Amino acid sequence: MMELLWCFIYVALIGLFSHVIGQLMPRDWIDPDGLLFRSRSWEQNGALYVRLKIRKWKDKLPDASRKLRFLYPKRVDLSHNEENLLRMIEETCVAEFIHFLLIILSLGVTRIWRGTPGWICWLLCVVGNLPFIMIQRFNRPRLRAALKRTQRQKVH
Repeated sequence: MMELLWCFIYVALIGLFSHVIGQLMPRDWIDPDGLLFRSRSWEQNGALYVRLKIRKWKDKLPDASRKLRFLYPKRVDLSHNEENLLRMIEETCVAEFIHFLLIILSLGVTRIWRGTPGWICWLLCVVGNLPFIMIQRFNRPRLRAALKRTQRQKVH
């Protein structure tokens, strides 16, 4: 049973560590068009996530920015504010990267708790982080489309 406690402590610590990394990460390191963040054809510009009924469940997941006022609010704002849209696109990339990093780092639970229980703990970490990655990948094409509309309106 101690393994479960150590796994919990480990996951909590990497969560805190990853949060700090996400806050300190220079946003100019982010390339929304880069290999990691660009939309894939199988995502069909977010249609895949609509079929997974993401609109029904995405707001039910925890969002630290609702409780910690010093964090950048994560509500998607499709207004015609180019600066805000660019920042939101960057933030979706950072959030996706951090949740992906958490999946990788959580492999450490398999070293703490050897065998099947460790792999079950890791699978729970994957299942716990995938919805957040999906939300970022769902929101980013919508934000990019809003940004393009804003930039076109600015030209005309």
